[in-house]
Amino acid sequence: MKFTPGAMVGDLSGSIGSTTASHNKYGSYFRSKVIPVNPNSTRQQAVRTFFATLVSAWNDTLTTAQRNAWNLWATNTTIQGKDGNPINITGQNAYIRFNTARLQIGGSRVDEGPVIFNNGAPPTGFAATLSFNANEIGEVMGDWSTDGLISGGASDDGDMSVFLGGPINNSRNFFKGPYQLSTQVAVTAAATTVAIATPVATQQQAVDLDEDQFRSIRMRLIYDDGRLSEKFEALAPVVADSI
Repeated sequence: MKFTPGAMVGDLSGSIGSTTASHNKYGSYFRSKVIPVNPNSTRQQAVRTFFATLVSAWNDTLTTAQRNAWNLWATNTTIQGKDGNPINITGQNAYIRFNTARLQIGGSRVDEGPVIFNNGAPPTGFAATLSFNANEIGEVMGDWSTDGLISGGASDDGDMSVFLGGPINNSRNFFKGPYQLSTQVAVTAAATTVAIATPVATQQQAVDLDEDQFRSIRMRLIYDDGRLSEKFEALAPVVADSI
């Protein structure tokens, strides 16, 4: 149950006992405190291992010069915060954030801090649909495909990581997750279209793709110099291919 305070009360946040105060675009409200569920899935365990490995590397492996380079990048570059506004993070947070994305797709760690003070150009769109091979019985991941779009010449060489969400109603214009890593594709700086069709061998979508579903797709560019672009998200209908 939500309780909306009067107009004289400003934006509220935080918890007291079992009650949490928060606010959205309609104003402040109270709700019951919710303890997040922790399924401790294999994928969650993998990401937590990445975090621990990268924290250890930051403290014990990187040189002072390398840490200074990440701190310099973080001081001079903002990323998009949860509320959509630009924020600065620490050099350590940038190192862990960017390298976690690399390790998730089987890439190698980048210890040298980026010398280009931006996040790079994010993907700009994708083909209108997600196609899958309807002739393969029990198909979970292997044949879905689409085309990712990027600004030609706007990026250095790197990879595009692609995440899919579960089926949702097509009337929704946002989707917070959970997203699941589905594939990654190598990208060259001159590319404007990236064919997305090769699944990560160890990833299986929690919910099979099926015709007439709508799935949310998230894409990022992971640059070879360690930078991670902002995300591109949109909704796509799933269609069976004609094979």
